[in-house]
Amino acid sequence: MSKTNNADCSTPMQASKLRRGSHVVVDGHPCKVQSISISKTGKHGHAKVHAVSVGIFDGKKRELMEPSTHDVQVPVIETEEYEVWYVSAGNIVVMLDKEGVTRSDLGLHHLPEEHASVITDLPLREGDVSGDEEAPQVLLTFTRSMGREECTGMKVVEV
Repeated sequence: MSKTNNADCSTPMQASKLRRGSHVVVDGHPCKVQSISISKTGKHGHAKVHAVSVGIFDGKKRELMEPSTHDVQVPVIETEEYEVWYVSAGNIVVMLDKEGVTRSDLGLHHLPEEHASVITDLPLREGDVSGDEEAPQVLLTFTRSMGREECTGMKVVEV
């Protein structure tokens, strides 16, 4: 995926509209809000929003403190599911999207270790599956946001 301007990958929203489970950009990272609290208005100030969130890609805890009337950035997040078709001799994972379009731009080393080890243990190598033998269906979920894409989930469905 090409690098894009982070400003193009998010939209503004008033801080007071943040809710638990919503997404927000904290320190340039797309995050999911775990908890939120709003302080009361002070004598000379605004009410403040305090959001505790976790990065959707790195799992790191991040905090945001903003006046409730100010805007925060909400990341645009896309997810797409691919079926693993096979793994080539060069350890390239060949996948199909829902429309049947092939994607073969990722090696096993680009996947999280726990996903790569499961895929390696299954009969998904070129030539491993004969016509009468069914291999399990492996579905990988990819999440894209702010110019970054990662495999964030996997399901193995026995056929």
